[in-house]
Amino acid sequence: MLPYAEDEQGRWRENLGIGLWIYREDFHLLYDGIKAVYSRKGTDFEDFDDTGMNFISKLEWKMILKHWTRLALNNPSSAEFIDYVSRWVIGTLEHVDEIAIEENL
Repeated sequence: MLPYAEDEQGRWRENLGIGLWIYREDFHLLYDGIKAVYSRKGTDFEDFDDTGMNFISKLEWKMILKHWTRLALNNPSSAEFIDYVSRWVIGTLEHVDEIAIEENL
């Protein structure tokens, strides 16, 4: 997950903060919330680019975070991990309008 904002020339703005790297096995836990956003955008979650950038807006992250909150309540063994990722997303969105999820096979 990478903070994203553009400069005046439409290029990736530098110094936006650190990214968050998550192992694929752990990321599966977060898929449901992200899937909810992709289905609202009218695309199939299977279109999630496994090798490229997937940009998610601040408004979409709010929906994902609501889902993750419910997930943490129903899955106490993963609550600490979900809370950590959620706090990173919330903190990052204080500085940018989008966070990109970059898949890496």
